[in-house]
Amino acid sequence: GILMMRVTDNGVGISREDMPKTILRHATSKIKTASDLDGVLTLGFRGEALAALSSVAKTEIISKHIEADEGYRLYCDENGVELDVSPSPDGTVITARDLFYNQPARKKFLKKDASETAACVPVVEKLALAHPEISFTFITDGEKRFVTSGDGSLYNAIYAVYGKETAGNLIPASYETEKISVTGYVSSPEFPRASRRGQVFLLNGRCIQSKTAQAALERGFESYIPRGKYP
Repeated sequence: GILMMRVTDNGVGISREDMPKTILRHATSKIKTASDLDGVLTLGFRGEALAALSSVAKTEIISKHIEADEGYRLYCDENGVELDVSPSPDGTVITARDLFYNQPARKKFLKKDASETAACVPVVEKLALAHPEISFTFITDGEKRFVTSGDGSLYNAIYAVYGKETAGNLIPASYETEKISVTGYVSSPEFPRASRRGQVFLLNGRCIQSKTAQAALERGFESYIPRGKYP
């Protein structure tokens, strides 16, 4: 959560000429006109994440474009930016080390390693649930926490992320109108939770926080579970 965070994928990779642009603000933005905001289909669209990351952590990007003969490594720290050839399979590896190493005042507000690591867990969990068609492997402190199959099954993703007991107590739910389709899983009334931490809402492949959705879910359960408990 502090010393090192790494994200690896086996996607199409980044071309050599695009590598230096990855850490520039808005260079990777998917938005060209205001109307593009109505059709955003990707998780990131402003092009700020890697730029922000490289300004507060020692950042390394190793990538090989699927059509290129060789891969490249971009490294960014307080001394500047380096770009050189690096052996790499197709895809991209992004590593951030020593978070806030150059901002000691901000670093003081970081919590303990275990707490910062714990903050990473729900982020990866929700990504895995939002995209069951992608196989996610989550490793922390050398321990493999979970692996999703990537077979497109939401139930299988829930099973991998939350375990056999939680998945076994779920009921499939679906509803469809002309413009809205809702599918997912809800807990059996016999197995409520003491908090809302088990509630995950996804809209068009993006995890959201919605008090309206929370209220709707809980209203459907209010005559089935005790007060102070949550589906």
